[in-house]
Amino acid sequence: VCEALLEMTGTPYEITVMDKREDGSYPPELFAVNPLGQVPALITQDGTLLTESGAITMWIADGAPQSKLAPAIGDPKRAKYLRAMFFMAANCYMSALRFYYPHRYSTDESHAEAIRNKAREHMDREFAILTAILGTDDFLISDTISAADIYLSMMISWEEDSAHFASQFPALAKLNARVWDNKTVAAVWQ
Repeated sequence: VCEALLEMTGTPYEITVMDKREDGSYPPELFAVNPLGQVPALITQDGTLLTESGAITMWIADGAPQSKLAPAIGDPKRAKYLRAMFFMAANCYMSALRFYYPHRYSTDESHAEAIRNKAREHMDREFAILTAILGTDDFLISDTISAADIYLSMMISWEEDSAHFASQFPALAKLNARVWDNKTVAAVWQ
């Protein structure tokens, strides 16, 4: 999502790849940038460190108002945008982490399947809430693509069974297809 937004806004950037080691951990160089050892991490031109994909997403979109990827402060749609972004970052993202990495949430490996099952329940409830936020619109915030739509599309791309997802959440699947119709997003994700 962050790279797609950097491309869409014309923000110059350089990517440093941090490949995982054989044991699945990231190299020490990443921990020097982000003490949690998580990606993405963004260092701005003035040296400020940004972590958390939701925060980076909002920073990029807000920093390029001409892109219209986020409603400006004072725009009535800003509240809906903030709700969607924080809802996805605080709820959907965390449920996805529990679903895809259940072993991180217990010291007992026998809990993994139960954690994964509960996370799936949460994900389905959260996607239902996002469906309600979307309503009958083509995009979450306005009639054009926003950073929130790209963020949501990123999370939808993690779904293991896209046909099942599309049957459960057809409106979100259509939104996802609209995001993929954006040539810049599609090129980055390819």
